[in-house]
Amino acid sequence: MALKTIEEVKKIRGSEIISGYVIDDKKSPERILVYKINKNKLFIEFYPIKSEYYFFSKLTIDGFSSLPEIFKKNGYCKNRIFDYIHRTFSGKNIKSIDISKTGACSITKKGKNKYLHLTYSCLEGLSDELGTMDYYHRQRRAQIVNKLFNTQFPKVVKAKKINSAAADTKLAIQTLSAQGVDSFDKHDIGRVTDIVSTLMKSSHRLQITQSDLFKNTKLKIDSVTFSDVIDRFDKKLSSKKTSESEWGKFLEENLFLIDSKYIHSIAQLNVILGTTRKVDFGLVDTQGYLDLFEIKKPETKLLIAKKDSRGNYSWDKQAIEAIVQAEKYLYHSERKGNDLKADVKREKDIDLDVIRPRAFVIMGNSAQLDNSSKKEDFRILKNQFKNIEIVLYDELLERIKNQKKSLES
Repeated sequence: MALKTIEEVKKIRGSEIISGYVIDDKKSPERILVYKINKNKLFIEFYPIKSEYYFFSKLTIDGFSSLPEIFKKNGYCKNRIFDYIHRTFSGKNIKSIDISKTGACSITKKGKNKYLHLTYSCLEGLSDELGTMDYYHRQRRAQIVNKLFNTQFPKVVKAKKINSAAADTKLAIQTLSAQGVDSFDKHDIGRVTDIVSTLMKSSHRLQITQSDLFKNTKLKIDSVTFSDVIDRFDKKLSSKKTSESEWGKFLEENLFLIDSKYIHSIAQLNVILGTTRKVDFGLVDTQGYLDLFEIKKPETKLLIAKKDSRGNYSWDKQAIEAIVQAEKYLYHSERKGNDLKADVKREKDIDLDVIRPRAFVIMGNSAQLDNSSKKEDFRILKNQFKNIEIVLYDELLERIKNQKKSLES
């Protein structure tokens, strides 16, 4: 309702009476009496708006010369106190409710009828407690009201049994908000991750995975993950200060975005046993097969060299070194596959098979292919290898962007 509040002051039998009305201009010009204040006698009659929904149509308030804070001039009460009083005492033969500034909460009887006496401090304390729980579930608010009035009137208001641990857990979930997550530390994030992981293993798993809400949430999370990786990738490419080892760590952590078949990563994998030179990392797919990754910086000066006497481009020296290194890794990993398999199992507890692995060399960018002849010869040169794939940095970034587009569509 669009309520407008007005007051009238009158002198009746020597007492100053303030009457408060509300008018709903959109519906009717009729005035609705909300309260009468007798300033001399410190006595108030309060008529709640929508009292037809309550078992009481009036409350009397003793000891005040103006409306106490929790009572509003528009006929409502802070934090829905009237609603909770109605739910708690409805059907218990309460004929009237009076509120006093002093004294104690009590219920008096006259015949079958009961009269509820509440102190203002009791209601004010309840209102303050409910006010701190604006985002809490209504069930939890009702429990607080029940606990208060059960303490005051145990014979009239029966305590509701609650599983406090379960209630607290549900309360935590119900009040969980996206606001403030920036303040989460690694322990907070770990707890959330553990809860989600355990939930996915519980009897609720099928219900969760079949839920549109779950699918939409997963898509949002995946999209955010892609966006974050793309942003970081762009910044690394722009800075030109990222070392090979930093590129290796970043790509090892995020290559799963390009191909979800990979489930394990092994950094600094020693495939040439007895030497200190190690492949940047290996990835193990869902079937246990190993692929090798060798990382060069995107600023590799040249991918292909100047034309030879026949007008063809060939690999530059730096590119040749990277490709030859990858070929050595493939050769030694297959030749010593059983030893490599045993080492990884012992040190990483990962089962893998070294059967015709592939090597990926990530280096350079397409800006180095600045004419059509270079582009065509590069495509021919990189397609000559059977088990080695040459991947450009900006080509890799474009693959991730395409994956994000595919996900969002």
